[in-house]
Amino acid sequence: MSIKATLRSTLRRNRFLVVAISAAFFVTMIMAAVVTYLVLAASPVLIDALHDWLQSNAGYVAIPPPYTTGLYRVIFLNNIGHFWNPIRFGVGYRSLARSIWVSSYSSTP
Repeated sequence: MSIKATLRSTLRRNRFLVVAISAAFFVTMIMAAVVTYLVLAASPVLIDALHDWLQSNAGYVAIPPPYTTGLYRVIFLNNIGHFWNPIRFGVGYRSLARSIWVSSYSSTP
């Protein structure tokens, strides 16, 4: 069985899980946005405090103009902790590979 066929059959078998997890994620995000809106709409003092906090931190974040080396450096340094962390790299990719392997060979059609 080729890799493409294995991946296709894995996604076909796990379609319900993908849909359920995606729906749970989007429902959680929408609920968080609605709750945040309701809390901030109910208390104007919180809006002012949030605005003051954001303004106090705005001086620390100077985003360089687009398509410059500075912008790419900011993006790289922002992501370096996730992508270059050997523990996360090893655990994440091994568990992903193991789950795909088990899922593809546990119930071959």
